[in-house]
Order: sequence, then C-alpha cells, then structure tokens
Amino acid sequence: MDVTTTDVNKYVDLAIQYGAEYGVRIIGAIAIFVIGKWVAKKLSGLIKTLMDRGEIDPTLSAFIANIVDILLLVVVILAAINNFGIDTTSFIAILGAAGLAI
Repeated sequence: MDVTTTDVNKYVDLAIQYGAEYGVRIIGAIAIFVIGKWVAKKLSGLIKTLMDRGEIDPTLSAFIANIVDILLLVVVILAAINNFGIDTTSFIAILGAAGLAI
C-alpha cells in the first residue's frame, strides 16, 4: 500500500473543507447553548425573585422557576440543534402533542 503526497494533500484539503464548513456550525451551536442557558437561568431567577416579592409560597415559586428554566432550556437545545442543520420540526410536533396530552 503506497501512499503518495497527492493522496495526503487530497485528504488534508478535504479535512480543511469540512472543518471550515462544520466548525462554524459547531461553534455557533455552542455559543447558542451557552448564551441561551445563561439567559434561561437569569429569567428563571428573575421570575423566582418577583414571585418571592409578591409573597407567593416559596415552594410554588421554586417550582414555577424550575419549570420555566426547563422549558427555556428545551427551546435553547432545539435552537442549537437547528443550527447544525438538523430538522427540528418533528421534535417540536412531539413537544406540542405532549403539551396537549398533559
């Protein structure tokens, strides 16, 4: 098995092409996830703070803040997956059906 420099160059060029194409998508998806997770935590903390100021039961305020955090995290994960180019409409349909069932 004889490997020539043209074969190596061909594979290096292919790796650079895939790295440039998918590397930006991966970095974008990671950025969407990190920023979205931070925003979700801030919003759920804000909701908990507002409910605590309104003298809502602490158990209920913590529960609602956790629900909001989880729902926003699901949206962020779907947005990050969509950035990869994966079709997320079936996931959204399943979540909608589950929401109706509940």
